[in-house]
Amino acid sequence: MGSQQVDQEKNIYYRLRKEANMTRARAVDEMDTISERRLESLEYGETDVQPADVIEMAKAYKHPELCNYYCSHEC
Repeated sequence: MGSQQVDQEKNIYYRLRKEANMTRARAVDEMDTISERRLESLEYGETDVQPADVIEMAKAYKHPELCNYYCSHEC
């Protein structure tokens, strides 16, 4: 397992998608504005997460507390 994979598994956005039992493709089908490539980039920490991204993921993963996490850790 490469270090990039380990980092991804520590990423809350990755973990919540996995908890929701969703592939990236299925997750983006549930979202209006996030592409599969952008989601991957967010999960690997390659792209800064924007508030709109968090709202989309919170709805798709049915984890509204993700918004609180974002505001307390990344705002």
